[in-house]
Order: sequence, then structure tokens, then C-alpha cells
Amino acid sequence: MVRMVILLGLVALSGCAQSGWKRSESLVSESSFKVELEQLSFEGQPKSVFGHPVDVSSAVVSNAFSALQYKPRSLFGDPVPEPAVVPNFLPALAQAVSSALARAKDSERVRFEMRERAKSLYVLPSVATTRGVAFVSTAGELNLVFDEVHALPEIDESGTRGGWGNPTRRARSSGRLALPEYATAGVNERGSTMPLWAVLPLDRIPTEAPTAEVATNTESAAVGNATTPTAKTETSTGATEEKPLSDAEIVARLRYLEELYQDGSLTEDQYKEKRAALLGTTPKR
Repeated sequence: MVRMVILLGLVALSGCAQSGWKRSESLVSESSFKVELEQLSFEGQPKSVFGHPVDVSSAVVSNAFSALQYKPRSLFGDPVPEPAVVPNFLPALAQAVSSALARAKDSERVRFEMRERAKSLYVLPSVATTRGVAFVSTAGELNLVFDEVHALPEIDESGTRGGWGNPTRRARSSGRLALPEYATAGVNERGSTMPLWAVLPLDRIPTEAPTAEVATNTESAAVGNATTPTAKTETSTGATEEKPLSDAEIVARLRYLEELYQDGSLTEDQYKEKRAALLGTTPKR
């Protein structure tokens, strides 16, 4: 109940006619990656509503983002969830958000934006956008609120790419997040559950840095006549074991391979070979 009151207070302020958000500092500004601070003002004065500044390690931030899976809305059955943040952006994003939370005032929250290569509905190269805000409440909960997740220009619901919205009031993407068991969904000023708002208690987020490699340790293990992609991980005893990749992990790694190929980091043969290993097929020559 206390947490609900705190969250309702935060979003009510963000929706009040006399309050507003304004960018206060740009921390990272690249063509495909941006992180900045924005300040909440009420009647022209900064409004203190967050538990900032706060020290949250990049490993904790990374684990929080990694725990979130995105399920787009679909008219054709239940879609396969995919990582809300593509793996190749994760290290830089986690470090930038961690630094920003330590720098932010109690009236500021963190905005982030990533632009990733993707394929549109017409299989033409396009740019997908993932963006949102991050903040820590006075109750010690990390809030990750998405405005858009892997959103393509041609399916942007708002009809425009310009300007930031306020995702604690309304998100542009219409999908939902699949949350870990220790997280809950945030609520807006009307008390409605927000499907792209994750509330994660800091004392419940794993603190150890991820050990699995993104794309280098991928192999295919035979299972009957089919093959199942696996990832090598190291156990606490130092032994190496192989675990089957989930559908979401396979999708994320396919995205990563596509980006490496488009950037020229992989030759066509290398791309086909690695892609075939992930899909369990034989590459075409």
C-alpha cells in the first residue's frame, strides 16, 4: 500500500497542469544512443520526488534490464517474447544509467534512447527505437518505464518520431513486459496498470555481473534429428556446462548478428554460418 501511494504520487505530479519535465543535462549523445537527465518542476520550482542521488552498480542495472522481456501486441496468437534491450546495447546502457542515477538530483530522472538496425514489415532495412525513463523511488525501487520498444517508424502509433512523451502517463508501444517474479507493474495517475512500467526492488535484483557471452560461445547441440542452440556458462565449481537458448535469446542473437553483418564486421559466409548455427540449419552456399 505504501509503495502504491508513492507511485501514484509520482505519476500524479507528472500529469499535473502546473508541473512539467524539462531536460536538465545531456550525459551521452550519439547517433544511436542517448542518455540525459530531466527535471520535474512544480510551479516553476524543482520538485523532490525521487531517491536520488543513489549508487546502483552497472551490474545491477544490467541485470534489471536483462530480466525484462517484451511481448508485442499481435493479432496472430501469442508472440514470442524478446529482450526489451538488445544485448549489444546493454553494457553501455547499464553503465550510463548507473552513472546518471548517481549524478541525478531528487527532482531528476534518467531518459534513455537506443536506435537499432531492424527489418520492417517489408523486409527493408530500417531503424527501430527503444526509449524510456529510469528512476529510483524513495522506497528503494528501481523503476524502468518504456515509451517505445523496438518501434519501427511505419508502425509508430503516434504518427510522429519527434518529441518525447511521458511514459509514466502513456506509452507509445502497445505491447507489454514479461516481468521477473520479484517485480511488479507500475500504475499511472488514474490507478491503471502500465504494461511497460517495471518496478524492481533494489534488494531483489541480482548483484553479480552476467557471465554468459552474447555471441561468441554459441554452439549447436544435437537433439535427435534437430539441433538446439546452446550457450556455454561456467558453474560455481569452474566446470563448463551448456544450456539451451530460449526463443527470446535466439531472437536477440539473430538481431546482433544482423547488425554485425550490416556493419561489415562479418562476411556474408560468416554471417550465414553463425545464423545457421543459431537456427539449427545448414547454411546455403
